[in-house]
Amino acid sequence: MHLRDVNAELKTKIDYLKYERLFVSALNITEIHNALLHNNGSVFESEMEWSAVQEHCCFADWGETTDVFWAFLIPYFDKLHLTYQSRDRGVSHYDVAPMIDSVFVTPYYLIVTIQEAFDILTAEA
Repeated sequence: MHLRDVNAELKTKIDYLKYERLFVSALNITEIHNALLHNNGSVFESEMEWSAVQEHCCFADWGETTDVFWAFLIPYFDKLHLTYQSRDRGVSHYDVAPMIDSVFVTPYYLIVTIQEAFDILTAEA
């Protein structure tokens, strides 16, 4: 998927908070990220539900360029969080899975940032 396509998808994906009800239990952002990544069964009622929510929340899955990390846009208490985690165990400490980081984002700034990146990359091509 190209940046242009991602930007168009973000502009049409109006209901960012669609699955927030699943995450309002005692889960924290790290636990939600892990549930989306591994479907540990504590959040989703079925494999089909997990798959739909994971697809909806998945972000920055752009092929080889982004294959080194996992990222999700997670609705959590009326805010949108971008979580990300390296897939490289070499960047972790004590031989455990790499840490999950998150930042609060707004759809507007996400769209603007991706559009600016696309404009820069196409201007240099």
